[in-house]
Amino acid sequence: MSSPSLAERMVRWMRLHQMAAPGDRIAVAVSGGSDSVALLLLLHSRAEAEGWQLAVAHYDHGWRADSGADAEWVGALASTLSLPFMLGRAESPSAIADREQAARRGRYRFLAGLVAAGKATRVATGHTADDQAETVLMRVLRGSGTRGLAGILPVRGLDRGLGVTSLVRPLLCAARGELRAWLEQQGEHWREDATNFDTGYLRTRMRHQIMPALLAEQPELVTRLGSLAEVARAEEEFWQAIVAPLLERMWNSSSGGQLEAERAELGRLPLALLRRLLRAAVERAQGELRGVDFAALERVVAGIRGSERHPRRMPLGRLECRLTAQKLEIGPAPGWAEKKPL
Repeated sequence: MSSPSLAERMVRWMRLHQMAAPGDRIAVAVSGGSDSVALLLLLHSRAEAEGWQLAVAHYDHGWRADSGADAEWVGALASTLSLPFMLGRAESPSAIADREQAARRGRYRFLAGLVAAGKATRVATGHTADDQAETVLMRVLRGSGTRGLAGILPVRGLDRGLGVTSLVRPLLCAARGELRAWLEQQGEHWREDATNFDTGYLRTRMRHQIMPALLAEQPELVTRLGSLAEVARAEEEFWQAIVAPLLERMWNSSSGGQLEAERAELGRLPLALLRRLLRAAVERAQGELRGVDFAALERVVAGIRGSERHPRRMPLGRLECRLTAQKLEIGPAPGWAEKKPL
């Protein structure tokens, strides 16, 4: 039996994760690089049979003087395929210190806007198995928990208000090298972005220096890190079904705008569940987990489970925890705490 083609594998992966259905309007995010070009052409090869309507979306970050040429090239590719072309542009180039994060936020705002405006029901991006492996390894280096080890999710929301299935990654099942080989076999071209070789960024150092060295020792590393991400993702889905109702039942909003819970009830929980419930409360209070490290969370966990009963305060990201003999309160730091002296 012959091996399935790239397009067949992609469709199987999409069906496994329920990424698209007949009648869906899929905006394909195309930068001009090999991964996104391969994604567009593979989706286009199956669009009629699967009942998808495709469009091409390109976001110009304005980082380089020739970035406009990328937009023109992608627009021409869309025209060749007789597909609608939607272009977004950054208002101004981001500062170097925050350029990657600012660019990501701008790009996803643009893509989310396409769904919000009814121009697409799905947005597809060209993340590959290699991107997944790089992401998982970067998160290990940064001290991520199991949630971070889930890496790049196959399906997720673009925006809190747009639902959980608006962003899909059909090529997480494929390696970057095989995509380039496939493009070359098809006689297709792509554009190289010089910033992808700038080793001033951790992602590019990981891609061009760290991963090649590791792959020389462990050729199956990409596959194994991808498998780790799949296991971690399933674990997180399981835990979410447990933690979400507990968060609603055990945590209340106080009159001062803080979240509060009964210390004794928290202390009776198994350690793994307490850690996850605390992280969920922090995420609700500050909107994200960025800046909340394991050591800070563990100090709060130790305080909850410890025998000391005198009131104390502990920083946690942009928040502050106030622990008493009866309660744990979580709120913004330092404003609310300054108004409530112990």
